[in-house]
Amino acid sequence: MKFRKSINKTRVISGLRRVTGAFDLTSKKVPGKSVNPLMLADQVKEADGLEQYNNFFFIHIPKTAGTSFRKALEDKYSVLADYGPQSVETNALIKASVYDSNTPLLVKRQFQELQNQWLTGHVSLKKYSNMVSARHIITFVRDPIERVISHYNHSIRYQGYKGDLAAFIKGPQSSNFQKNSLLSLPLGLIGYIGLTDCYDESVALINGYYGLDLDIKNANVNAKKTIEKEAMSVALRKQISEQNKADIACVNEVRFLHKQRMALTQENKQWVYSHFAINPNNVLIGCAYYSHSSEAVEFEVLRNGELIETVIADGFYGGQPKVNFPRERYIGVHLPLSSHCQKGDKIEVFAKETGQQLTFKPLTVKK
Repeated sequence: MKFRKSINKTRVISGLRRVTGAFDLTSKKVPGKSVNPLMLADQVKEADGLEQYNNFFFIHIPKTAGTSFRKALEDKYSVLADYGPQSVETNALIKASVYDSNTPLLVKRQFQELQNQWLTGHVSLKKYSNMVSARHIITFVRDPIERVISHYNHSIRYQGYKGDLAAFIKGPQSSNFQKNSLLSLPLGLIGYIGLTDCYDESVALINGYYGLDLDIKNANVNAKKTIEKEAMSVALRKQISEQNKADIACVNEVRFLHKQRMALTQENKQWVYSHFAINPNNVLIGCAYYSHSSEAVEFEVLRNGELIETVIADGFYGGQPKVNFPRERYIGVHLPLSSHCQKGDKIEVFAKETGQQLTFKPLTVKK
């Protein structure tokens, strides 16, 4: 992980605007670390997208500390749960509207009539991504091997599963389940993704960013485990890793995002959500938006470590049409690279205001 330092030589396109918007920070203590999370609820006063309702969507990926997080929510907020049509935890409105009559619009309308509501459950991001602002989508992820083992132990103890681990990992719940749950939105555009092995730290950041007051809970822990990670055979470890390559990549990117957010928070700097790619026509496309500001993001494009352009993300973005993005979707980027680059060049993007690295890995020019 790296941050872009300020530089003297800058090429500026016509109409470029400097992004401003300083804000105060509120200190939150995390065990062993000093953290100053941003206070979104106090800083964003505008009705940007659906944030005026202060409602959230928490994707509860099984065996990622989601039950602990949901229990903390239920202590202080109103929670609409969707754990399937047969679950006793599923809200009556969701059962009637989503499963019985197939009229999810009724859920959306009621959800938006109320304040400080949470929608959660064992569902994919795609199912309810239109109910809240993209900034207000939250989930947790976990080391894939640990998650699969935990899911197996849970199935043995609570769900009557009789097979061994070798049989269990052949099911869909053991192959890239986390990434598949989040497929409809790039990781860099999701409001916040916590890490199970950094749970306390993640909750502190969530509290600070969104002005919440969630307690640290430790629920649904299986004390009687059929198998521990350390007791697994090398062959089974390898098999789980091989069939969870997308999940491994997902968790690695989330760790990168988490470390950056911690560093920026400690420096009292706001966060930039972003996603970039190079399309077949050799154009840098994507989007970027601030966590605490409605201003357009100004960013620097580097080729092989050298600045080639400074751009502002204010074009219309048509990606992920179901998702509610800020600035009425005027967060887009469309930068032709042909005049700047050759095949094999490496492209990186950094937020000019904060130095945040906006490309997890360098993008490669294909032609």
